[in-house]
Amino acid sequence: MKRFAVQSCEVPILELRKYINRNEDALRVVDPLKFEELVASVFSDTFGYRVESMSYGRPDRGIDIVFIGLTSGDKIAVQVKRYNSPIKLGLIQQFLGALVSRDLRKGVLV
Repeated sequence: MKRFAVQSCEVPILELRKYINRNEDALRVVDPLKFEELVASVFSDTFGYRVESMSYGRPDRGIDIVFIGLTSGDKIAVQVKRYNSPIKLGLIQQFLGALVSRDLRKGVLV
């Protein structure tokens, strides 16, 4: 039997979500690409958005995920960060610039 490895990029997303629900501190060791997938999964299931595009680790120009509302058609850009300290103003300004450059009006910094 294979041991569950939260830091693996091969762990199934639903199993990862269940594990993180029970072990919140494990979020710090989740693979970065899997972390983006986790955020996408939560947005899709909780808020009813579908993923229009994901960076999957490629250069993202400041936007990791773009969602589109299933009923509204609204687009929401998401930048996923995992820091132990507060986000600096410069990062927020860069994210705002990425929104403007892609003509997007709504964004979430996770």
